[in-house]
Amino acid sequence: MKNLICLIALFFSVSVTLAQDTAQRAPRIVSQTMDLVVEVPKLDAGNYTQLKGKLNKLNSMSVEGFCNSEKLIYLRFSPEQYFNVLVAINEAGYSYYIKRNTSISKGIESCTDRSQLYLKESNN
Repeated sequence: MKNLICLIALFFSVSVTLAQDTAQRAPRIVSQTMDLVVEVPKLDAGNYTQLKGKLNKLNSMSVEGFCNSEKLIYLRFSPEQYFNVLVAINEAGYSYYIKRNTSISKGIESCTDRSQLYLKESNN
């Protein structure tokens, strides 16, 4: 009986240790996102869909919209994807300028021609 109690105690000890080890190795879910407004001078309504598709293939990535009159693309993604986003834009053949100290909402407000504003909700 004493051996059985020791065996059960050992089993629970090993189970708890394995569970803690597995939890430490499990990838952490990052709910934090960042917004980025990027000016892409050669982007227009015709090729926006192509770039949008390429960017949306990245994990934790969302293209929130595009202002054709100002050539601004609005992006939301996990901070871990920052470099991948810039590489994807570059690999698509576009030069770009990161707009500092701004947000998606400010970028949308700066779109002078609202008829050339494509937002995520509009499915463009």
